Amino acid sequence: MRAVRERSKANLAARVKEEATRRTVDRAAAKSPPPTTVSPRVEDDLRRYKELGETRKELVEARVRARAPVRRHEGFGETPAYLRRRKAELLAEMNENMERALAEIERRRVERALERQTLEDERARRAREAAKRRQALRARAEIDADKATPIERRRHALELERTRELFARARVRAYECI
Repeated sequence: MRAVRERSKANLAARVKEEATRRTVDRAAAKSPPPTTVSPRVEDDLRRYKELGETRKELVEARVRARAPVRRHEGFGETPAYLRRRKAELLAEMNENMERALAEIERRRVERALERQTLEDERARRAREAAKRRQALRARAEIDADKATPIERRRHALELERTRELFARARVRAYECI
């Protein structure tokens, strides 16, 4: 058991050391700038290998097609009639739903406009009534301002009463004199 532990510790230490060296190498590689120029010969070789790879790939695909050709019927790639009909039905239904939704939106917009107009008319009517009431109150206040106060009316009534009494006395005297 002890030997196994010692081996695992040794392996761990080796891994840590290897990781540290790898990190330093990676840092050094990161610090060094990448090569900027490639020789024309290397570029030519790379292009040739690429072309050869493409032609080889085409040859392999041609061989595979020759061994097992894909047999397709003449209508391959066309949408079957039942799917075309179903698609047409779904599109028609979608259009109907869309038209219904647009009609509903328009109906609601018209209703809102009518409600708004009704509210504006009601507000205008109330404003006119309030203006009429204010005008009537002003006219009444002017009339009341022209009237005599209760004290003045009482004084006037007393004066009238005295005047009547005086006339009545004068009339009695006049009848007595006759």
